[in-house]
Amino acid sequence: MKKYLVLLLGIGFVHTANALDIVVDGPREVSPYIPNSQGTVPRVGVTLVFRYIDQPSPFNGSNYDIRLDEMLYENPGIPTIPPIDDGGHIGHNERNRKGASVTYSPIPEFVRYLGLNGNAPREGFTFYFYPPQISGTYRILVACGNCAHQFASNNPLIVEMKVKVPNLIQINAVPGSWSLRGSNSRHPDNHYALQSTINFLNTARSQWLSIVPNAPEWSLNDESLRWGGLFDYLSTKEWGPPHTGHRTGRSLDISHYP
Repeated sequence: MKKYLVLLLGIGFVHTANALDIVVDGPREVSPYIPNSQGTVPRVGVTLVFRYIDQPSPFNGSNYDIRLDEMLYENPGIPTIPPIDDGGHIGHNERNRKGASVTYSPIPEFVRYLGLNGNAPREGFTFYFYPPQISGTYRILVACGNCAHQFASNNPLIVEMKVKVPNLIQINAVPGSWSLRGSNSRHPDNHYALQSTINFLNTARSQWLSIVPNAPEWSLNDESLRWGGLFDYLSTKEWGPPHTGHRTGRSLDISHYP
């Protein structure tokens, strides 16, 4: 998969004369959307630009279908592809897919499918990927009606978008200082934090021992998932509280009792 994407989105291909093909420009990694209680944090879309290469003359536009990744599982015509990284939760098919969207507009809209029929401009076109609150890898499928490599519905171009908080580091148990708990079958990796948070934890433990000599080990419950983002989910497959703060590697749950 990785070699395929590098060829597709990087240098290009060997084309037939006057063949139409595309290259996609834009970032492949973005932080999850993190709202606040006042609802004043805007959702910001990631700009992806489709540019044409080896355009035929005259250029008559191109047909495109753009779909978010649930089509990989709902459409039996699409071949099986390797599992994607779920960013810390087990079972990426159970994420709330409505949290991500693609749109032509720089204003957030929950759009799952875009169709561009024969009117794509010569310079290419732009669409926006709006990251959800839930971290993980999201796939954007692009089917092209008259590209040289025929990205048809059963053989789409796949652009992977990683939604993750950068620079999270795993916290390990330190015998005599703290142990780890709170993981479960849905999120076994629940002890990730920023380096600054880990530094704070070490300092706090040292200060605690200066106040309470021979204090028992702390028990660290939850920090953040491996890629951050919204921590908890409900039985209805929606995601929500109570861990609204455990998203960016800056929150720690500490029990100082044995």
